[in-house]
Amino acid sequence: MAPIGLALIGGGIFIQEAHLPAILSLPPSTVHIVALYSRTLASATAAVEECSNFGLGTPAVYADDTPNDLSALLKREDVQAVIVAVPIPNTGEVVMRCLEAGKHVLSEKPVGKDVAEGIELIKKYETLYKPKGLIWRVAENWEVEPTFRFIKSSISAGKIGAIQTFSLTSISYMPPSNKWLGTPWRAKPTYQGGFLLDGGVHQAAFLRTVLPSPTVSLCGYATLQNEHLAPHDCIHAALKCADGAQGFFSLNAGASGWEGRGGGTMILGKEGSVEVQFFEKEGKQWIRAVLRAGKKGEQKEETFESPSCGVAEEQKFFFEAANGKKENDFGNPRGTLEDVALIQAALTSEGNKIEFSQLIPKF
Repeated sequence: MAPIGLALIGGGIFIQEAHLPAILSLPPSTVHIVALYSRTLASATAAVEECSNFGLGTPAVYADDTPNDLSALLKREDVQAVIVAVPIPNTGEVVMRCLEAGKHVLSEKPVGKDVAEGIELIKKYETLYKPKGLIWRVAENWEVEPTFRFIKSSISAGKIGAIQTFSLTSISYMPPSNKWLGTPWRAKPTYQGGFLLDGGVHQAAFLRTVLPSPTVSLCGYATLQNEHLAPHDCIHAALKCADGAQGFFSLNAGASGWEGRGGGTMILGKEGSVEVQFFEKEGKQWIRAVLRAGKKGEQKEETFESPSCGVAEEQKFFFEAANGKKENDFGNPRGTLEDVALIQAALTSEGNKIEFSQLIPKF
């Protein structure tokens, strides 16, 4: 089967630093980049140059300040699929335009700027485009990280017994000089949570992926510690799952007194535990799971570790689905809607209990 004709919609940091290396890691027969769009010719040209530097060819350039804009790109019959990595406020509109043009879509998280937009987009996809055989997946790389999938399978197999409690704490600091803040739409976000939504959906996706029971309610607080990270840079929340398990969820992107990356993740079961560790090895980020199974005093330790490769994994699963090679549900928009809901609930709780069944009504 011929490689899928791919267009990259967006030419920013994440396309250049994450998606291009991930495409390079896939078998050459998987995909061929034929076109690239960005809002300006300058950014599109820079991204195409980077594409060429990776040895991935020189795709055709499309930009809003040229006669060849996004509409022109979407008319190309040799483009079967697109990867969408544009500002959060624009993602939903671009995704729908691509689906309307008959393209399979892998769009960067989050599924929407809030739960309401996510529901609207999913309804439209499931009504108009999914029946036509078009694939839409949301690029949530934490859902497919090998280490996190190991944790999921271990918990599902009952290795640590029924889950009792869990704790996820992420500590970091985004100074004004941070490269992500160099993008205007991130520096002055017009969507809830700022970096807490943009990055926090990853941690939410981790819990959704590994815990055997969905979150049903939350009570928490959100605050702003650094004005340049408005509207919020810190959330603390207590969560309850349908099976009765309870846990703590804490994201702090404004810890100005902290160096590096901090925090930790622990899942405790009746007969063991799982701890998640992030570390550097051979110039790459790795993720380790330390599983301790058995009753106290009789536990056996099992370790699984893998380089972080979620972007390549999400691409692989997307292209397999788009090519009709293998059915999979990774990146299902309905699942990633739950991630947005968790962040939104934490941002708006103000100490009040929020029921997820009310935040995401059945549809």
